[in-house]
Amino acid sequence: MFRHVNHLASAIALTLGVTACAPAAPPADGPAPPVQTLPAFDLPAPATEEQRMLGGRQVEELDRMLALDTRCGWLDPAARAALTATAAERRAWLVWQGGEPAAVQAGEPACDNAQLRTGLQYGAWQMRVTWTLRAHAMLDGTDRPAWLSGLSTVGTQRDALQEASDGLDARYGASIQQARPGIEQEAQRMLAARCKLRAQADACPALPNDQAFSTYADRWLEQAEAYAAVLGTVDDKVGMPPADD
Repeated sequence: MFRHVNHLASAIALTLGVTACAPAAPPADGPAPPVQTLPAFDLPAPATEEQRMLGGRQVEELDRMLALDTRCGWLDPAARAALTATAAERRAWLVWQGGEPAAVQAGEPACDNAQLRTGLQYGAWQMRVTWTLRAHAMLDGTDRPAWLSGLSTVGTQRDALQEASDGLDARYGASIQQARPGIEQEAQRMLAARCKLRAQADACPALPNDQAFSTYADRWLEQAEAYAAVLGTVDDKVGMPPADD
């Protein structure tokens, strides 16, 4: 049946994040840099065969988690949105990397399986935290790079995302702060791909031309936007992991 659903979330978290290359530092001497110094990003390294196989298993498992929640109704709207976003993002990543979903496993676990319910809810909660931080990293503002302004719709949910972000900081402090830099770099690389499609090249960060990656990046951004839209409709913006039964 479901293979350690609570551990699956951790494995997904490890493979979801990609690290963008840091912007080049301005030279110590010479003329002053322009008001807006655009960064440069590299594309992620191609996935290994092992990573593609893991991605295929993740897609199959995430699809089964969605089907199980559809049947049993275990997730609140925000957790369901996070699980849906993760499944769509992982499938888009697999397409970009040329992998295939793993074979579907037979069997339908019973809805009265408390251990399975808790595992699924915990995994979806971890995904909810990830998508909250991703969508928050896409917000523009005075403390964000000017080039990313207007590249996404998450600004319509600014208050909800800020409330969720502040709540996560208050509850989990150091863990959230440790995760933010990598998530912000990841989000900016995805936004850089969208920028190149919507603006003049000299207004966007440098990024190698790769249509397959751009397609994946836009799918990634769409999932963050969809999650943020759902978050704006729920009362509890932060969420809590389930209690063990």
